[in-house]
Amino acid sequence: MDTQEMAALGARLKQAREQLALSQKEVAARMGFPSHQTIIAIERGERAVKALELSKFARLYARTVESLLLGEETTSRPAVAWRDRGNDADARLVEQRFLTYCEEYAGLEMLAEGKPTNFDLACAVKINDYDDAVRLGESLGRQLELGSHPAREMATVIEEHGVKVFVHDAGDAGSAAATRGGFGAGIMINERNAPWRVNYDIAHELFHLLTWEQLPCDAEPAPNGERALCDKFANAFAQALLLPANSVRSEFEGHIRDHKLSYIDCVNMARDFGVSTAALLYRLENLRLLPRGSAKAAVGSPELKDVDRTVRKTDTRELPVGVPSRRFVAVAFKCLQAGRLSRSRFAELVNVGLHEVNAFLAERGYDVDREYAGEISTA
Repeated sequence: MDTQEMAALGARLKQAREQLALSQKEVAARMGFPSHQTIIAIERGERAVKALELSKFARLYARTVESLLLGEETTSRPAVAWRDRGNDADARLVEQRFLTYCEEYAGLEMLAEGKPTNFDLACAVKINDYDDAVRLGESLGRQLELGSHPAREMATVIEEHGVKVFVHDAGDAGSAAATRGGFGAGIMINERNAPWRVNYDIAHELFHLLTWEQLPCDAEPAPNGERALCDKFANAFAQALLLPANSVRSEFEGHIRDHKLSYIDCVNMARDFGVSTAALLYRLENLRLLPRGSAKAAVGSPELKDVDRTVRKTDTRELPVGVPSRRFVAVAFKCLQAGRLSRSRFAELVNVGLHEVNAFLAERGYDVDREYAGEISTA
């Protein structure tokens, strides 16, 4: 690489860093350099970048190696709408990684099937109030055939409809985010959240995807801390989707003793449905199975909080969607088997070392040395 090429690469690396609001010291630490002076020299074109370093830069900045070398990534990327967006620098970095995951996922679908999976779920009605949001949640649950306990299959099912679910340690960047683009649709979930919170976040973000143009969710929060109306609608939708009325009524009636519902039964019902105890209580109240105001009173009860904390500390930390998702791995494995994806690229996409590929696949039921050639005629 000559001096001119080094300068051009340095300028692109500087631009990528600044777009993520990362300091030279932060990048040096993440890259493992002894001092930020190394970053200064690279960005000035005074120091060459080794091949392995360039790969690390690409992963850090959520870019492709080709775009850093050739400067081809000039088009703007889709907008990302956050829920509880936190630290700006962290959020920008997570956004880039989220969008890159969606783009890579769509690229794998192109290699495997010839086209990315379109987001084919729609909201055919105008959402004017809470009742509209509830009806949308209930109807979508029936449309997707999610059954009596939707949280158990929701993440898997919506991926079949073009939603790329990205579970990532987002730190202080925010709890969840959504986006729509040429790759279909995407939902980012912070893996630090509890499993029942993750289920609710997926449902909440799904509402934003369904109403992406009808109810833009990128407005600034109200100064008094009040949630935007579309977020309140999203909560109503999530409750209705995850807690089907008939199933909730049936379980509720089975737990009533002398016209009372015990705290332990509340917690265990919430666990069965894969939601928080608070979400269950508000759904019970909205279904008029509990008196108005009783959900808020129960949620604030120290005794219920203690029961909830004690019982749920034994719950598994296994999230409802894998990292990466089961479908992402299946599509990538299909490309690997067909020779359309190199082993090293597969390892990079699933974020494991090259020597770990066989074990990674074996844990998910795949034998890398077996040829999966069996077929069924459809005509």
